[in-house]
Formats: sequence, structure tokens, C-alpha cells
Amino acid sequence: MDLLWRTPTPVTVRQVHDVIGAERKLAYTTVLTVLDRLAKKAIVRRTRAGRHWLYRPASTMPDLVATQLLQTLPDVPADRVACLIELVGRLPAAERSALAAALQTVLPGPLGQPTQTSASTGPLN
Repeated sequence: MDLLWRTPTPVTVRQVHDVIGAERKLAYTTVLTVLDRLAKKAIVRRTRAGRHWLYRPASTMPDLVATQLLQTLPDVPADRVACLIELVGRLPAAERSALAAALQTVLPGPLGQPTQTSASTGPLN
């Protein structure tokens, strides 16, 4: 996926294999199978170009990771919050600071002050 995100244009299986297959000693058919499975899961998009398929990411890396993280989190809101708090607590200080700054741009009120929505969520504020 990293190769697909770094490449500005769609790529063929051969191009992916030429870059990562040689490094990791992967068979061409292995690269083909992985890209095919990623396409079936809608993680990559593919389009026909003559006899070949061209592959490109279906989303950005942050979008894919956020989607997968949300699917992994528990359905119970209190458990979700506990998991997120644990995750943030494990981040290095610089990343926590960057996250706090980013949250200030998306939250309706000042960070740390309850808003109408967050005030109703209970003791986890």
C-alpha cells in the first residue's frame, strides 16, 4: 500500500513487483494475488488498460487507518472512549501535543470545556 500511496499514477502488477518483489523475494503471482484481494475488499481500485490492470489506492492512508480503527473499536461508547484514552496515553508527548492541537480545530468549544454534546456523555469528560 505504501508504494501505491507514494505513486501519483496507477500502477501495474509488474511495476509493483519490480519495486517490492525483488526486495522481498516475492513471486509475481503473490503480488498479483494480494492486489486482487485488496481490490475485492475495495482497499484499492483497479481499471483495465488493454491486457493489464492498473491499481491505485481507494483512499488515503489516514482515511484507511481511521476506518479500520473505528471498525476495530468496541460498539459500547464507554469502551470506545476507554480504548481511545489508552491509545492516546501510549503516544509520545510530541504526538499527543499535535493531536491536542488538531482536536482544537475540529471541536466546537475550547478543549477541556464541555460542549452541549459532550456534557451529556457522562463522567468520561
